Amino acid sequence: MGAPTFSVTDFVSALQALMPPGRAWPRDPSSVQTSVITGLAPSFQRVTAAGNNLLLDAFPATTDQLLPEWQSTLALPDPNLPAANTLAEQQAQVVVKFANGGGQSAAYFESFAAQLGVTVTVTSSAPFRCGQSKCGQTLGTTDQFFAWSVTAPDTSLEGIFNELKPGHTYVTFNT
Repeated sequence: MGAPTFSVTDFVSALQALMPPGRAWPRDPSSVQTSVITGLAPSFQRVTAAGNNLLLDAFPATTDQLLPEWQSTLALPDPNLPAANTLAEQQAQVVVKFANGGGQSAAYFESFAAQLGVTVTVTSSAPFRCGQSKCGQTLGTTDQFFAWSVTAPDTSLEGIFNELKPGHTYVTFNT
């Protein structure tokens, strides 16, 4: 259940009920007092609605009015991330950047991409070692311990993966 919403009429009625009784405080619709209160009521309605939405804006997944502040705090838009055109895409990027705890595993990078709506496969490589490798594995040097590849529909995540990857590793992208 959401926060209560009040109409302009609700605020006019509430404000008039707060006025003292008597001939100096007329409540009829054509009075100057009712006109002034009716003119002020939309401001009260906007402030109440903004207060009700503050809880939504406090969380990155549901922010709307405070989205620019979230983006500024998290250095978004990030040129290394895919372009976010819709509100939902921008909120998703805020959530990803805010909740990103980092990681080094293939599962971490696959999950990170999935949160951005991109399906990738991360493959680690290792050099051939006698007795520990499977037949058909490529031969290579020990540098292969630090190389991994990403198979993705495009290279839109290449910049952010290079930014997030462990510094001693090398990543290649395959489309």
